[in-house]
Amino acid sequence: MELPEVTKSVKSSTQVILTLFISEMLPIFQGHFPKAPILPGVAMLNWAETFAREQFGITDEFIGVDNLKFQRVVSPSKTVTLQLTHKAEKQVVEFVFESDDERHASGKIKFQS
Repeated sequence: MELPEVTKSVKSSTQVILTLFISEMLPIFQGHFPKAPILPGVAMLNWAETFAREQFGITDEFIGVDNLKFQRVVSPSKTVTLQLTHKAEKQVVEFVFESDDERHASGKIKFQS
């Protein structure tokens, strides 16, 4: 799955905040939905997992998601932040997609070695 453009990144040892530009040209918008495109929730989950693996060097197996919530749709040509918090001792990465003080999605990605 094609990733959005990262326009800014702020990282500590256990947390990263990525600013993402969600281009209307991303293939994920094709057919979802033609007259009123929105970013599919499965794309947000995939991006959270992909960026978590990249940022924290996670190689463990994905085993599930807890507390998954989709609160507001993401439209094309929008800038959002993705906050990832790595809780290594629990083998969990918490994620939050936000923009302009609106929460779009959140959850906890579970890994197992």
